[in-house]
Amino acid sequence: LVVPEVRPVPSVSYLTWDAESVHAFFAVYEAAFRERPGFPGWSQETWGRWVSDDPLFRPDLSFLAVVQGQAVGFVTNGEDEVAPERDGYLIQVGVHPQWRGQRLGAALVARSLQAWQQEAKEAVLLHVNINNPESIRLYRQLGFVVVGRRGKFSRHL
Repeated sequence: LVVPEVRPVPSVSYLTWDAESVHAFFAVYEAAFRERPGFPGWSQETWGRWVSDDPLFRPDLSFLAVVQGQAVGFVTNGEDEVAPERDGYLIQVGVHPQWRGQRLGAALVARSLQAWQQEAKEAVLLHVNINNPESIRLYRQLGFVVVGRRGKFSRHL
């Protein structure tokens, strides 16, 4: 697993996921994603369970970026469900809209890749919506490659 060189964002500190930080993770999640198509509008409790109830979730490798006491970005991580012994999985990456364009997303992903490298993982996977070109561009810049696309099916009743 090769970790790309990413300049650290000045004055950012990082916390990991725990009972005290989940509210701040959620606040950034909500700010980062509320304008995205399909945003579910979940409560903190529902979103927190969606992330943390997965037995492969890694709270110790999920990071909240904080600047001067304000939560500005986050990444949640888990082990990949297909090959958990071999691969890590980026569950979700979000940056507060006021902090976009400052390489914070890149710093969060690089921090995750470093953590997965220390866990001796061979690869890290993620999913990104096709209608999110900014994120796709970021992941490509960080060395991720497309390995497949998922179909989404619906049936009108």
